[in-house]
Amino acid sequence: MSVQDNIYRYFDSNPGLRVLFVFNPLIKAELTNAEWKEGYHAVAFDGGWFKTKYALENEWKELKTILLFDFISPADAGIFPLMDVLAANMEYKAESYEAFLQQHRLNVNEFGAYIQRHIGELQLQKFDKILHDYYTPETFSINIANRGFITGYLSENKLMEWEDIVIRLFTLSLPGEEKKEISFYTALNKNKDAKDALDRELHKIFNVTYDPNSTHKMKCVAESMMYNAITQSLAVENADNYKKYKIHNAIQLDYINKLLSYGLNQPKAKRDKFIEALNFLSADIKVEEIVKVYGIDALYFYMPDELCMQIINRALEDVTTGDAECIRERMQELRMKQEGNELLIPMIDYAAILADFYHIYRNISTYVLDSPEEYVSNYMSSYYLLDTYYRKSLEVFTNLPAEFCHSGLVTKVKHLLDVDYANFCNTINREWSKCWLEKGGRQSLFGTKRQQDIYSNERKANVKQVFIVSDALRYEVAVDLYNELAKEKHIAQMDYAIAMLPTETKYTKTALLPHRVLSFQDTEMAVDGKVLRTNEQRSEHLNNYVAGALCIDYADWEKKTLDEKRDLCKRPLIYIFHNTIDRDGHDAGAYELTRACTTAVSQLSKLIKSLHASVNVTSVVLTSDHGFLYNDIDFEEKDKQCVTEENIERKTRYYLTSSKDSITNVDKFYLRDVSEMDSNMIVAVPSGTNRFNAPGGGYSFTHGGASLQEIIIPVIRSKQERIKKKENVGVTLISRDLRMVSSRLKFQIIQSEAVSMEMQERTIICAVYDNDRPVTAFKEIKLSSTDNVNPANRIYDVELVLNTSTHSNLLQLRIYDKSDTSFLNPLVKESVKNNTIIEQDF
Repeated sequence: MSVQDNIYRYFDSNPGLRVLFVFNPLIKAELTNAEWKEGYHAVAFDGGWFKTKYALENEWKELKTILLFDFISPADAGIFPLMDVLAANMEYKAESYEAFLQQHRLNVNEFGAYIQRHIGELQLQKFDKILHDYYTPETFSINIANRGFITGYLSENKLMEWEDIVIRLFTLSLPGEEKKEISFYTALNKNKDAKDALDRELHKIFNVTYDPNSTHKMKCVAESMMYNAITQSLAVENADNYKKYKIHNAIQLDYINKLLSYGLNQPKAKRDKFIEALNFLSADIKVEEIVKVYGIDALYFYMPDELCMQIINRALEDVTTGDAECIRERMQELRMKQEGNELLIPMIDYAAILADFYHIYRNISTYVLDSPEEYVSNYMSSYYLLDTYYRKSLEVFTNLPAEFCHSGLVTKVKHLLDVDYANFCNTINREWSKCWLEKGGRQSLFGTKRQQDIYSNERKANVKQVFIVSDALRYEVAVDLYNELAKEKHIAQMDYAIAMLPTETKYTKTALLPHRVLSFQDTEMAVDGKVLRTNEQRSEHLNNYVAGALCIDYADWEKKTLDEKRDLCKRPLIYIFHNTIDRDGHDAGAYELTRACTTAVSQLSKLIKSLHASVNVTSVVLTSDHGFLYNDIDFEEKDKQCVTEENIERKTRYYLTSSKDSITNVDKFYLRDVSEMDSNMIVAVPSGTNRFNAPGGGYSFTHGGASLQEIIIPVIRSKQERIKKKENVGVTLISRDLRMVSSRLKFQIIQSEAVSMEMQERTIICAVYDNDRPVTAFKEIKLSSTDNVNPANRIYDVELVLNTSTHSNLLQLRIYDKSDTSFLNPLVKESVKNNTIIEQDF
């Protein structure tokens, strides 16, 4: 029963009672602003004796008055001016502890002395609210009561677990919490039982407790927690400055890990506050000193940001010359431990993608191949990945926090990557052009896989078809698109073609239309005798081959309503011209270009999906007019190759001339050999990836030349598949000898196959079981990787944490398909040894 209820009982039991005197500062604090029934009021005595007596006899004579004093009951009538009023009325006395025990059916032998010591506080409303639901013989304990007091002192209303209490005590150390911290410890020091309980709990876990005489009272506790969280899996070394904190007891370490996990899995605001407090209090545990003793590659259990940064920096220092595969694996492990860390994840991803790049780059044994076909084949099987990884490294780099991307180490590594990628592109393309020219320098070497043959190769009679032409959609970017399409129900195929030279839109774009003759006219290309500059002209031309056909820009298509799109798709053939990359790439920085590529993939994926699903187009063919070169470096005037002979057109990657003279670092092709234009004009391109000094600029992002990146264009065929059903990708457990250590099970699984046109993604659910009872939360993982090149990128690190008490020494890991709602058919079952056989305090 609360104090307020007891007060009402005083008046109910004594009809003549008008004034109840309460001599208790705690009760005064609680009741000063309490709400009362009609006819009752409480007054906090302010020292005005005469004023109070007058009010009692006049203003308050019709009210039941509760007078609240912040001093103890007067023993000497001579010093208490209201003694006559007190004698005529009553003084509030705390309910006897015997009555309290009887009311709540608590055992007097077990709890009597404790309740007697704390009966005054237990009857306060705030503690009654916290503990009310626990006053039963089955649930009440001194542990709960002590936690109840500490909860109240922390100004919380719901009984806190020890984990919450410890975390809250950490955060009391932060700036802005000073008043709350003083208030808490002042109250705690007056309650020996609660203070001793906190001491015991902290010492039980950390071997140390809070220091009441310290400015930062939880400093030693935080230091013990941080040190043991980091080094618990390491054998202690004598050179370790912090070895006094070393805990060997598995039960204590389990509590530390449980507490750490609990803090790290709080909602973001609370999590960040917990980490800030832990780092602040344990600042004297220097991560660099731990690394000096145990090394950068030690198996640290918990990795605070500072330790992660040291590991990331080491990875960046080694990535250009070290074991890239090991670095990639370390970054993958680190990423799992830093899930949700918005500050570090970009840095981890940057190091990982550099490792991907250098893993391929340093394994290229030779740039000299036997045939042009072999160069094209190698590009599509592996070389293109260097373009992808370089582009994606730029995407990650441009999103790094400013303090990282401007650091000396990151700047240095970025420069090395730029140089190595530029050297790769230049070397491979010099050798490719040399080989192609030695074999005749003709587009016909590639048979019907020529850009100008795409329409005749892909057009299907009596089938509604859409051709999508995406300007500057480089082959490697199209692979990303293809992988996105693999996640859809429709079926697609990835192919390639060799673009005409020059790889410039005005020549290559309209070559994708049906035609009988392509001809060179005044630095432009005519299709069947006409230069087609507008979509109206192209549509008119297209109707000569397919009645009712249409050419439309992607931007105009997207403005149409669904009904308008359906109406347009009654036509037998539509060309949609898409221009995101080329439009945003010229004169753009790395951020704009990489964003344009990512945006293009998203736009085209949605477009193809909607063409099949919403407007019922059976067949879609996507291709490009040309690719591009991109290097995130500044091209100074000395880096630009001068054009010394007469020409009729000059751009950064080609010029047109009639001169057959041999020029150093210039490769020349007859226009009739590298296009369908029957002309004696010569296309001159810089060797490798050099840039010509040309009007109009455009040196970082450029095209027009004969590099593999410019000349190999994608051809994606997509069709709506209504019969064939894809299989789900498989899942295989990599880890063996599974062990639950410190309430955690860590293991790796691999997605057996890449998501593709034959295999679809699947979502799995993992949990640890004790017989048929799950003892961890269910963890959901989407197996959606489309990487068929590097199986390491299909590996998933999984961590499951006990959340239920179990005494079994043998548990079982089960992995289910999410769609198996019966949970009867696990995909994986594996025994787990439980090395944490302790009673969990959950």
